[in-house]
Order: sequence, then C-alpha cells, then structure tokens
Amino acid sequence: MKRSAALLLILILAASLCAPALAAQYQDANWMYADWELNGYPDDVGGVYSYDGDATHLCVLLVDRTPEREEEIRTSLEDSETLRFGDATHSYADVLAVRDEIEASYAGSEQFGVVGIGVTVNDAKSDFVVSVDVTADRYEETSALLSEKYGDAVKVICSETAEQLADVSTGEDQAQTGSKDNKGTIIYMVVYLGLFLAVCVFLFLRRKKRSEERK
Repeated sequence: MKRSAALLLILILAASLCAPALAAQYQDANWMYADWELNGYPDDVGGVYSYDGDATHLCVLLVDRTPEREEEIRTSLEDSETLRFGDATHSYADVLAVRDEIEASYAGSEQFGVVGIGVTVNDAKSDFVVSVDVTADRYEETSALLSEKYGDAVKVICSETAEQLADVSTGEDQAQTGSKDNKGTIIYMVVYLGLFLAVCVFLFLRRKKRSEERK
C-alpha cells in the first residue's frame, strides 16, 4: 500500500513538472518567429522585429492587442523573458497580400517605374509596410496612385535619386578634370615648342657666325 501511494505521488509530481513543458510550444520567441515565417502568421500579428539587434529579443506587434492575447503568446514559450509587444494597424498577412498585389500589377512596367518591392517596419516601429522603390521620372504619379489605393500600408521611395546625382556629379568632376588635363597638356606643348624653336634659332645663328668667321 505504501509503495502504491509513493508511486502515485511520484506520478503526480512528474505530471505537475511536465505540464508547463507541454503547454510551451516554442523554446523562445525566435523559434516562434521562425515557425510563423515558415508556416504563416496568425491573423492578429502585424509583424515581428528585434528591438535591440539580438535575434531572441523580439517585439511582436498585435492588432487589437489585449493582455489576454499577450499572455497566450507568452505561455506558448518556455522562455518569454525577452519578449515584448506593440500595437499594429495591419496584420502581416494583409501586408504580404498588398506586396504580392503590387508586384503582380505594377512591377516590371515602365509606366509605373517600379524597380523594387519589399516589406519593412516603419520609422515609428508601429507597423510593417510595403516599401516600393520607384524611378525618379515616375515617382510623383506612382506614389499618388499607390497611396490613394493602399494608404499607409505602402511607403514609396526613390533610391535612384541620390545615385543619379552622384553619377552626374562624378561626370561633371570627370569633365572638369579632363578639361584641366587638356589645358595643362596644351600649355606644356606650347612651352616645349617654344623651347625647341629657340634652340633651333640659337644653333642656326651659331653655325652662321662660325661660317662667317672661317671666311
């Protein structure tokens, strides 16, 4: 009887110790993030980012965030000490859908000038947005078009502007350098020819003088 009671007590203790482990679905936030990346994000998750550069120190943005939902996510982790939460306006799934739609409808067309599409957290780190890179000549109209259709879910940039200015500046510098080099070359040639003519005149006069002396 005592053995049975002791065995039962051991089983109860073992079950109590295993319960938290069974409740935890992931080792830490990084494992949870990896699962979401591979298998899709929950509908109320607006994205995940590292708040200090450490891959395990993550902030999960939630649409309609509540303490209950935060606790639900925390209990799915064995270690949730470094996990943080923030508010989101758009779900990450919706942002990805917008990205795919823009890629299918606007990318690769000279009419819109879209040369790059990605997803990034906004400057306030309160939402993930679709980042659309547009050429300088189409920036104004494409930016207005996408902003009107997708609102703040899209951020239109023009990364080629700085590059073009740099190229123009480099071209001007090269042209100026080339012009200076050409002027320098011409000056050297004139001086060289002047010296050459002076030497020739000197030799001619010297020979003429010697010839007259011999006579």
